[in-house]
Amino acid sequence: MNNIVPYDFEVERLRRELKDAKNIFIQAPDGLKPYLIEVLKALSSKNIIISTDPCYGGCYILDDIAKEIGSDAIIHFGHEKFIEKEKIPTIYIKCTYIGSLEDLIRKTKERIMKNNYKNVAIFTNAQHIDVLEKFIDSIRTSNINVINGGLVLGCRMDKVKEVSNSMDAIFYLGGGDFHALGISLEIEKPVYVIDPYRNEIREISAIKKKVIAEKWWTIHRAKDAKILGIVIVARKGQFNMDIAMKLKTEFEKVKRNVVLLIAEEVNWERLAPFTFIDAFIITGCPRIALDNRETFYKPVLNIEEAFELLKVIKK
Repeated sequence: MNNIVPYDFEVERLRRELKDAKNIFIQAPDGLKPYLIEVLKALSSKNIIISTDPCYGGCYILDDIAKEIGSDAIIHFGHEKFIEKEKIPTIYIKCTYIGSLEDLIRKTKERIMKNNYKNVAIFTNAQHIDVLEKFIDSIRTSNINVINGGLVLGCRMDKVKEVSNSMDAIFYLGGGDFHALGISLEIEKPVYVIDPYRNEIREISAIKKKVIAEKWWTIHRAKDAKILGIVIVARKGQFNMDIAMKLKTEFEKVKRNVVLLIAEEVNWERLAPFTFIDAFIITGCPRIALDNRETFYKPVLNIEEAFELLKVIKK
């Protein structure tokens, strides 16, 4: 791995704010985990335990586990604060990207000009929010109007929908396809990833088409399900008991049997033992169902898809 760390882990802040802590629990997205050695070096006098679990967002705080193992504090890398109150002190480090973006600025401008876009918006994640305005200033010209869309989350797309009607295309500055796909599923405009890690610009229309096809095939398969499992996600930032109960009521009205389940980690291994359930509805993060279709061997829907299923059943 390249020795240059392209993120700011704010190690001086961590040393300062954790000077009295002895036992520290760390959460980080997979993309940041290779660089955690820098944090371990900076906090070498502390007893540190790192979670190997995925870290999808600020809604995914493992404070129960951290408390159980006697941690004094959590360091949550890669996201901003999302939930109101954690069970133990939690420090959020965005890990601002500090690598060079010059080549991507050139490539983004070329893509905009090649497609003759006049109005575009650029959104980003926590790692790039502090460099977004400078990035945009380098792209703006008298012929290109660029809007700073700001921060976007995988489950919150209000700002995207608000500006998309007046835009020719939407760009997302950050790695992976997770956020860009979320944007694309909400709007009918071209969506591109400006990827600092691959140093490339890519459109994600093919991925969107595949995901939409899988969504409707899943709804079709779930149409004849007699027993539905509604899964309440116990994670504090994804806990939606009210919606789970509303869905239970609505599906019982259309003569479906409903079983309520609760889980902290939702995957096929946790659902597979319930062989008598024909289809599952996940009431936590909408991306749990959407991003894991290939691993589920029965129909698994998110909240939005569950309401679409109700419409199909009622026809």
